Amino acid sequence: MSNQWGDWISPLADKLSRDLIIQFEISAGYGLALYLDVDRFYDNHSAIRIWVQSMLDGGIEEKSDHLTILKKLFLDCIPDR
Repeated sequence: MSNQWGDWISPLADKLSRDLIIQFEISAGYGLALYLDVDRFYDNHSAIRIWVQSMLDGGIEEKSDHLTILKKLFLDCIPDR
């Protein structure tokens, strides 16, 4: 399964990102990259994908319930929610 990101964003990261975008109703605008510590020129959906891929690359891939872990880590990144 490929995606618009080619080999840079894995199919797993793309799927998990889409799940987060839907569950948290993340708009396609800008601003989220600042909180996720990715380059600010990325729109919110791209920032989520890059962040999820970096979490997977950092070892979360070994965990069994990716989405639950990512949801908690994502909420930890967002101040005053």
